[in-house]
Amino acid sequence: MKRIAYFDCFSGVSGDMILGAMVDAGLPVSLLNKTVLSLIPKGVKLRSRKVKRGHLQATKVDVLFSSDPPPRVRNISSITRLIQKSPLSPSIKKKSLMIFERLAEGEGKVHGMAAESVSFEELGGLDTIIDVAGAVSGLDFLGIDEIHVSAINLGGGFIEMAHGRFPAPGPVAVELLKGIPVYSNGIKKELTTPTGAAILSTLAASFGSLPLLTLQKTGLGAGDFVIEESPNLLRLMIGVQPEPFLQDQVYQLETHIDDLNPQIYETLIEHLLQNGALDATLTPVIMKKGRPAILLTVLSPPGRLTSLSELIFKETSSLGLRIQTLNRLLLKRKEERVKTSYGWVRIKKSFIGNDMRIVPEYEDCKKIAKEHQTPLRDLMKHIDTEISLTLSTRGKK
Repeated sequence: MKRIAYFDCFSGVSGDMILGAMVDAGLPVSLLNKTVLSLIPKGVKLRSRKVKRGHLQATKVDVLFSSDPPPRVRNISSITRLIQKSPLSPSIKKKSLMIFERLAEGEGKVHGMAAESVSFEELGGLDTIIDVAGAVSGLDFLGIDEIHVSAINLGGGFIEMAHGRFPAPGPVAVELLKGIPVYSNGIKKELTTPTGAAILSTLAASFGSLPLLTLQKTGLGAGDFVIEESPNLLRLMIGVQPEPFLQDQVYQLETHIDDLNPQIYETLIEHLLQNGALDATLTPVIMKKGRPAILLTVLSPPGRLTSLSELIFKETSSLGLRIQTLNRLLLKRKEERVKTSYGWVRIKKSFIGNDMRIVPEYEDCKKIAKEHQTPLRDLMKHIDTEISLTLSTRGKK
């Protein structure tokens, strides 16, 4: 069974909201303090408390500094040293550093400097380290195998920063959320912070609607301020997915085209696949007034939606696209190369429980058939049999 965490960012996301939601869902705050002490031996600790946001009870996690707080750690080099020398597990160190590298790259791009030169002035140094390492440690403690995230509410209005007054969300958060579905419900607050954006954009497997799962735990993490229009909360839902299936989310783009030179479709499909489309199909249809047309259907991973949409508009006569979010169930799969009497051939393995399906790569078989001037059908049958025998013999050793 795969354990899934789904973050519902209907009021944005921040580092402390992530920690609060996990504590509300059962993460002991003592574990977070253990993580903090492993990084910062003295002068800081975490406290959790129950608060109300819009008549809902939630958990707020606060970072408390002593009267003699530790010095702030600001650049990526010092943060990397701090995390690397800590007793945290290799997996937690790796994921924490990935998040900080993403933050540094985002800051660097916004300010026009190398990531190594970035100073985390706006992110508060130690606060950010605590949020990032705490989030990664908490997800590990909760046994989360995969993270999925809703579309993210960014808020609006203006925020005061060290470099001046900027529209919310801040420029770093915007940079970090490129390729991710976002929106604003008109609330004039900074609902999504760079730290929250960095954590989820680094760790999430997908962004969109709630995936299929059996719900086990929920948690509500509270943000700093109270919003009159809606509760300022981050909702966490934890559940399990039955195997042997994998699951993800994709976008389906569709458009009807009735005035395009048919010769263009071959190049269009080729370009769509080269630019990250998972699939692209053409279906003949009859439109209004009896006009024959083509229904173009493209499956896009979340990060390629904008670029594939632009490609369709550039290379076809379409004036609009219909877009749906789809959940997919997939078999576990694996690719490898097998040596045959015709040479090396790539194969695709898929698994249903203890059963395994094997399919030779079509392009490899096509190339071999042409080289040996052998009917493709006969060659594929021969290679399929030979590969089955090879794998069967290998399994007996």
